[in-house]
Amino acid sequence: MSGDDRVIGDAKFNQAGYYQIRIHELFQRVDRLSINPLRYDPVFDAYGYDIIFRDLNSIFLTISSKLNTNEFQKVISIKNDINKFFKENKLYETKLISDLYNQKRVSVLNNSKWEELSQLLFDYRLIIEKMIDVHGLGNPSKSSPTKAATH
Repeated sequence: MSGDDRVIGDAKFNQAGYYQIRIHELFQRVDRLSINPLRYDPVFDAYGYDIIFRDLNSIFLTISSKLNTNEFQKVISIKNDINKFFKENKLYETKLISDLYNQKRVSVLNNSKWEELSQLLFDYRLIIEKMIDVHGLGNPSKSSPTKAATH
């Protein structure tokens, strides 16, 4: 019996199927939020890009026990780069706009910072998806369909 198999009464419970459901649901939300990651979501009290990052972190935590040390460190490195980006940068800058009658402050997207964050999130997702595939937590590979997590 593997570490993910549990015996409950006479039934054998395989946790891998639940990993796949969790991963699927998180990626489903990431995909929906990726349509407009700059949109503020009042339900989560956060911007889409922040929710995407949190969901990718949850996926990473779900698969992390399957990764070897080198794989784990590669993913952690990108995660840390994104955390550092959030600490050191602001996506929105406050600008003072003046016209003939008054002045007002508005938030303006810093496009170069958004491009940088967008690339970091893309890289983070890409490496996580690669690790899911390498460790058979997603669809079975064509070369060995028996390595899928649900087999």
